[in-house]
Amino acid sequence: ERKGHSVECLGSVAELYDALNSSIPSLIFLDQCLPDGDGIDALPAILKAAPRCKVIMMTAFGDSNLIVRPSGRAPITTSTSRSRSTRL
Repeated sequence: ERKGHSVECLGSVAELYDALNSSIPSLIFLDQCLPDGDGIDALPAILKAAPRCKVIMMTAFGDSNLIVRPSGRAPITTSTSRSRSTRL
């Protein structure tokens, strides 16, 4: 926020959809496993509402094959980490 960016933290896919109705983000950090759905399943709605938005997917799952599904609109690159850290 010090550099002129606004930051909003959301806790569910439903909150994400509500936020997309009121603002257009340029970057989203998106978890795969959310309380009310799969973050990957939200990608088409994100890219429809904000086609230029960059999405960084995150997951605590150790198997990167879980997140390699075709989005149909953008390339997906995966990176795995064996870190047990709870801090980003």
